Amino acid sequence: MIGSPDSARAGFAALHGATQADEFILVCDIFDPVLRLRSLDIAAGAVK
Repeated sequence: MIGSPDSARAGFAALHGATQADEFILVCDIFDPVLRLRSLDIAAGAVK
């Protein structure tokens, strides 16, 4: 998923609706550690 917390939230909801998964494992292919952490923070904020 790419975008804001709102678009990530919608993406997670759509993925959950299609799969009924109990959990998601996130992969972040960003080299810069600061940007990688920011990306994962956005994802975490989308599911709170």
